[in-house]
This record gives sequence, C-alpha cells and structure tokens, in this order.
Amino acid sequence: MVDPRVGPGQRNVFVLGLDDFHLAQFERIRDADRYHFEPLLTPEELLRGQTVWGHEDEPEDYSEQDHAQVPPYPFDEVVERAIATLHAYPGSVDGITGYWDFPISDMIPIIAGRMGLHAPSLASVLKCEHKYWSRLNQQEVIPDVVPGFCMVDPFSQELTRQPPLEYPFWIKPVKSFSSYLGFRIRNHAEFESALERIRNEIHIIGDPFSDLLRRVETPGRIAELGGRACLVEEIIGGAQCTVEGYVADGEVHVHGVISSFRGPNRSSFHRYEYPAQLPRRVQERMINASKKVIEHIGLNWSAFNIEYFYDRRKDRIWLVEINPRISQSHPELFDLVDGAPTTQITVQLAVGEKPTLPYRAGPYAIAAKFMLRSYEDAIVTRIPTEDDVTRVEAAFPGTRVWLEAEEGVQLSAMPRQDSYSYELAAIYLGARNQRELHRRYEQVLEMLDFRLEPVPAQSVNS
Repeated sequence: MVDPRVGPGQRNVFVLGLDDFHLAQFERIRDADRYHFEPLLTPEELLRGQTVWGHEDEPEDYSEQDHAQVPPYPFDEVVERAIATLHAYPGSVDGITGYWDFPISDMIPIIAGRMGLHAPSLASVLKCEHKYWSRLNQQEVIPDVVPGFCMVDPFSQELTRQPPLEYPFWIKPVKSFSSYLGFRIRNHAEFESALERIRNEIHIIGDPFSDLLRRVETPGRIAELGGRACLVEEIIGGAQCTVEGYVADGEVHVHGVISSFRGPNRSSFHRYEYPAQLPRRVQERMINASKKVIEHIGLNWSAFNIEYFYDRRKDRIWLVEINPRISQSHPELFDLVDGAPTTQITVQLAVGEKPTLPYRAGPYAIAAKFMLRSYEDAIVTRIPTEDDVTRVEAAFPGTRVWLEAEEGVQLSAMPRQDSYSYELAAIYLGARNQRELHRRYEQVLEMLDFRLEPVPAQSVNS
C-alpha cells in the first residue's frame, strides 16, 4: 500500500511535532515538490503532561512550586511511539528531522539510527547540549574563547557557604532551554533563591537527560551527577550573535551570522537581525572557531548554531553555547534575505543530500525577528485577530506573525518562558535597511493592538 498523498519520486520526510506554521516553512524551501512532509507525532504528544512546557489542564492558581509535582518526561515511551508510527507508514521512510530543542533534538539520532537514516550520533549531540561537557570540548581546541566555568551539584549544602566563583556569575542547569532555570547571580541572597527554585524544578528536564547520558560513554563526574547538575560560569558580555552552519559527510559549512539584541532587562532577547551587524573580520574569527570545535566534537549530518559575544573594548570573542540544530528563530530571516528558509538544510541532511541554500536571492537586504515582550506579569485582555494579522501581512509583504499569548491568560501561567519576561508574539519583518526595519516594526505594533491589564492583587502567584 502506498500513501496516495505522495507524488511520483517524492521522498518522505517525517518532521517531529510538525505544526501548520512550520509546515508552511518547509513548503517554501527550494524544490519543495521533491519531498512529502509528514508529521511524526503532534506537539501535544511530544510534550504532553509537562507543566513546564504547558498543560491544557493547568489550574489558574498554579505556582512555580507546583513544578515539584511534575513527573520527568517519558522519553523512551515517546520514542517507541514514533518508531511504531514509522513502521506502520504505508510508504518509504526517507528522513527524520525537527526544529525544536530537547526532547526532539535528542530523539532524532535515536529514531534515525533505528531506521537506518542519516543523522548525527547521540554522543556528538550530547557533547553540544550538555553545557559542562560542551565547555570541556571547547576548552580543548579553542580555549581563548571560553570563559571561566565549573560544574556544581545544586543540592550540595556547602554550595552557598562557599560559592564556586566570585560574584557575579551565571548558574544554569547543564541541560535546559530558552534560559529556563538560568540565573544571573549578584549576591548571596540571589544565589540561595536561585538554588531553591533549581532544586524544585531541575528534575523535569534533568532526569530524562540523565537517562540519555547513560546511553553513551561520559567522563566520570558528568556520569556521576547526570542531568541534575549545574554549570556556573563567569559573566561575559558584548555584542551577541549566532553563527549558523551544518555538517554534511564530515565537511563543516557556515551559511550566515545573525546579530542578537537583548531587551531593557539585559537578559531577554528583543530581536535577531540578519545579516549580522558586526565587522567582517570579527565574524571570520567566530566562523573559524566554530569549524574547529564542531570538527572536534564529531558532529555530522546535522545543522548547528553557535552563540557568541564580541567584546569591542577588548577586541575579544566569547563562545556562549553550541546547539546541534538550526535555530527555530532564524529560518524566516534567511527566507526574507537569501530566498529560502534554513529548514531546507535540515530536509536535505535528513535524506543524505548536501544542502544547497541560496544566497542573497530574497526580496530584502535585512530581516529581523522581533519578540514582543512584557517585563511584568499581566492579564492579556486583547490579542490580534486574524484580520489584524492579515492586514499586517498585506501591508508588509513577507511579514509573518506568530502569537504566543492567548486572550484572558495571565502571563505568568504561560509555558516556555524565560526567567525574566513573557513573550507575547514573534514578528518576522524584512526591509531595505535597518532604519526602515525598525520603523516598520513600530507600525506593525500599532496595527496588532495587544492590550494588557495589571494583575489583581489576589491573583498574583505566590
């Protein structure tokens, strides 16, 4: 039996957690008619039951302490469901891909390996994702771009009595996403407060990550502490950007550098701009460092993005972190400037082809993803209607709006938020230059007309 939706010669590419927004993205890649895109489990199936990612039955009086009652993610169960779905498919299975961080990025090597398909090894993915293990690998080949760091047991009672580094410093789990449980620590009181929350919640991602670590050979202390460990490192800063690339058949390629800009709280991202607003010589240093560390880790048949800081005063670059995937925020930017979203890379790698991303063939010279945020808790009293979004997209061709907030919701109850703000929407825009880009963004905000109201005193989460 053959799937009647698949055309002659099309290759079947399964996408973990595929939704309508990203399906449209996949269908805009060059030569999209060569592929048939099939969802492999729904976002709800992949992320079900996890309060930290959102749960449809989450109570209105939910508080952060309730995270302690959330069971660890059922990784093996979800993987087996995906494998069963693939075996039941009536046609060929030619590739597996995705665009999310944990758990999807870690499932791809396991599922593809079981199905005999192209994918990176699980060990190489974990060497990127485990923040401490990644730092060790970086230190071996590019030590000049690595800040001071150490790994700690957050449950140690000695930790606050003898902090591992001088204040200020960052503490974050060895595995997380979107800065979840990441804290900038300036003093003893902040350290104790951060540790209390980390101890309550680190198991949600930490325990299934521990299970993954047991599947590969790891250095001693990494194996000992597993996923319930934290990275502590010195504060670094400067102009932030991301190097995006891929590895195909052992060859490392870089296809772009994107600038990142933080909001007024200096922690949450406000926008990403492509191409990067940095001197070319600085970008080349980042590109060279990226190629060295990716080759050293042994990543193959995978996209990657590596975040950096550039300290202009000291003319020094710092590596922030390595992600073994495309950035979910960047495909639209490449589409607007280069003429195809970077999801094209993930598709071609998944089926064992060397990527062919176009360059500067898009309609705009510059593009950005703006993250509309609130830095205070509030009640959402109005979100843009479908007509609002349609008018925006008609007024500014190529613009895309992705709504995160829902009407009537309290922002602090929203899933997948960082520790310091709440994201209302993502807005993708293109323009001829940076000045026009920012002017268009202000016009778009007026047309979308988000409205918030302060949280009544009795509704504030304790």
